[in-house]
Amino acid sequence: MCFLSDNTKSLTVWVIDTVAKKEPGKVITIMNMKGGVGKTTTTINFSTTLVGKKLNDKFKRVLIIDYDPQFNLSQSFFNYADYDQLLRESKSILSILQDDNSQLDLCTLQTPMSTSGPNLSSVTETVLADQGWLLDIVPSTLDLMPLAVSSSNLATKIMAERFSKMIAQAKAQYDLILIDCHPSGSLFTKTAITESNHILVPVTPNDYAERGISLMIDFISQLFMGKDLPQLHILLNNISSDDKAFATRLTISRHFKKYVLKQRLPSSKLISKSNINNGFLYQSKGPHSIKVKSDMENVINELLAKV
Repeated sequence: MCFLSDNTKSLTVWVIDTVAKKEPGKVITIMNMKGGVGKTTTTINFSTTLVGKKLNDKFKRVLIIDYDPQFNLSQSFFNYADYDQLLRESKSILSILQDDNSQLDLCTLQTPMSTSGPNLSSVTETVLADQGWLLDIVPSTLDLMPLAVSSSNLATKIMAERFSKMIAQAKAQYDLILIDCHPSGSLFTKTAITESNHILVPVTPNDYAERGISLMIDFISQLFMGKDLPQLHILLNNISSDDKAFATRLTISRHFKKYVLKQRLPSSKLISKSNINNGFLYQSKGPHSIKVKSDMENVINELLAKV
């Protein structure tokens, strides 16, 4: 299920609880209003490469939050049996938002009785730890779906407060928090963006890519009316040699060029197939993987320099 012994796992929990943070961790939400752009694979490879390759000493303790009912991020780190056990232990983002998930259905939404959820450590699982570097995850579940399709104003307000308190805990315990967010205007999107310092928007070659970015910018602006906006960054993703015109169009666009990262990610199965079964990108061997791994590291370094 993870890459460390029980003794090491206990030690990492002790370290998180006792090390005093000099400054709050930074929060990056990875999302796009348009689906199928690689937000989950970006989250997977960004986090595992950063921690696995020990790229930046300022960001040694990393938390990833699967905030999507499709739970693809969670599936990438656990086999079925291990994931099922996590849900039995109530280790999921649903436990943060709701008091008792057993009563949830698509027609009736339970309203949490308390504005305080469980301690963050009770819903996290360590997936990578080595020599002071740590990668933890808050898994997701398909049972989040009722929250995405229906919620009362009171329930939404309470869940937003519970999520905010979880992020406050995360900032105190981790250097970097990455949120893989549901691509919609739901409770998940609003709460993730509201708590973020930065928004990373992966875009892939598509005639409607600019429309998706515009929707993101408008949505964020409406949420932060009169307040400082989180910094927006556009990542050109899944770019092949045939996509130069698309990349150039975004890079020189007067609307988007200030957001576009100089580094980009290529079209590669090493990126798209990265998971616990196939291995993660940073673990890839052979000359064919050198450039792809270098591209990922360059993206990470460029973004973290802006954080």
